[in-house]
Amino acid sequence: MGNTLIKDIPGLNALPLATYPLPLTESGNTVARIDFIWGTDEKRRQRTVSGSDVTGFSVPCEEQQCPHIELDDLENSGRNLRGKFEGSSWISGKYQKVEGGWGCLKSVNGGKEPTGRLPYGSAFKVVVIEPSEKTDTVDTALFFRFKNACGVTPYFIGPAPFFTHEVNSPIFIGD
Repeated sequence: MGNTLIKDIPGLNALPLATYPLPLTESGNTVARIDFIWGTDEKRRQRTVSGSDVTGFSVPCEEQQCPHIELDDLENSGRNLRGKFEGSSWISGKYQKVEGGWGCLKSVNGGKEPTGRLPYGSAFKVVVIEPSEKTDTVDTALFFRFKNACGVTPYFIGPAPFFTHEVNSPIFIGD
């Protein structure tokens, strides 16, 4: 298949999530708006919504390159109330790796996986890959892991191209 996007696979959009081998479920119901897209000049982001199921989903980026998308509420009318994701950064997993996996398979891939989120449950991880300030777009991808009776690997199998988003477009965050 090469670099086929998931959205381009015929009939996949009609397949109910519950029929997948590892049923996909929405983990929460939060949808955010992409407010800004920041490139590799960005450094040290503290308020994040990305990470892993091992480290949690608010892992700061202490690197010299922390490209990310900045999130806002869906409406943009200047409410006084702030949602918990407003102003947070979803860091690119291409540039930040976090701890992942557990049990006998934890050490696969050096115990590291790209930072991201699990908005559809544990079947795969959604990762911001390449934020572009020039085009105001960001590519996302899916990463998978292997699981057996003694543990799971980090999410390192991928990337499988997912969606390309633009500034002001909605993005599903989950919980």
